[in-house]
Amino acid sequence: MIYFNTERGIFYGKSVGGLFFGKTIVPFATSGSSGIGDSGKNLAAIAKGARVEEGARFKANISEDKLREWAGAWMQVAD
Repeated sequence: MIYFNTERGIFYGKSVGGLFFGKTIVPFATSGSSGIGDSGKNLAAIAKGARVEEGARFKANISEDKLREWAGAWMQVAD
């Protein structure tokens, strides 16, 4: 979850970083104004062993279909 340009504190738990080992993380947010800032870089530092891709920021009014299309492309990469 990205909120006001940064990942949320849940990612900073004692053992959370290890949960992402071998996983792909694609940060994204919907927003009326703020972007995703350095979230990708920050997540890469926390989640050792994970592949962190460049994320995206979508306008708050993005359609569900467009968001599903974008996420679906990442799901196909993961298969």
